[in-house]
Amino acid sequence: MRRPRAHSTTAGDWLGYAIALASLVVIVWGFPFFFMASLYSARSAFNTAHVHPMLPPVITGVLVWVLAVFNLIDSGMPKDPPVFQFCSLLGGPLSVTVVSLWELHRMRTRFGVVLRG
Repeated sequence: MRRPRAHSTTAGDWLGYAIALASLVVIVWGFPFFFMASLYSARSAFNTAHVHPMLPPVITGVLVWVLAVFNLIDSGMPKDPPVFQFCSLLGGPLSVTVVSLWELHRMRTRFGVVLRG
């Protein structure tokens, strides 16, 4: 019988170790920067109410329908009966739109905020 040969470390193995170590250093070093940048962008990018109080529900209503159209183009209709197809396609966007319209109505009636002026 043949004896198994001992594995020797090659230059390719050392290169792989070096790349793994460099990647780990970059990830550990970059994580605090990514975390702090995420906090700052979430605080500033999603503060559309500073522009106009009615802007968040309007943007939400528009974006949910844009995402529904992209989802329809990308995935198509699900393989279900037609009732379930339309419920899964329109259920989310319609419910978000209703809540956005309700929020716009409440701001107009309770606080006097209108979209124009």
